Amino acid sequence: ARLAPGGRLALAEALPERAPRLHEAFDLGVLNAAERAAVIAAEEEHYRARTPLTEAAVRAALAPRFDAPATEVVTQPGRLAVTRTLVERWFPASGAAPGGSYAALLRRAEVPAAAVGALRRQLERRLGSALDWQASTMFITAARSG
Repeated sequence: ARLAPGGRLALAEALPERAPRLHEAFDLGVLNAAERAAVIAAEEEHYRARTPLTEAAVRAALAPRFDAPATEVVTQPGRLAVTRTLVERWFPASGAAPGGSYAALLRRAEVPAAAVGALRRQLERRLGSALDWQASTMFITAARSG
């Protein structure tokens, strides 16, 4: 309702559910079988619990108010630098991991603290390197009739 007649909407929305799984970046062989299964299950459940943003849903939601809503998903391979900031975002050093961190996700799934620590140490050993990564983005455009 706030878009002026003849105006265009343009949005780029990240699609984290299409990103590589973090557990794929680790050598899970350092964990026992139960810990490995718990790590994988925790992450997969995290993504299963999210409602995925689909192109069809976006176009259907925009169609009643906009002319010619369009979407395009672009997936770009790249590299993710392993920095101290990344390690702290995924595995905060403080005992109370922020709710959105990877460590918190694993703790909620009752992955033992020793296993979480082992994964953090693996990532720390990779400081200064980069992980193969890919990012998917949905580009959304629509116009309001004038």
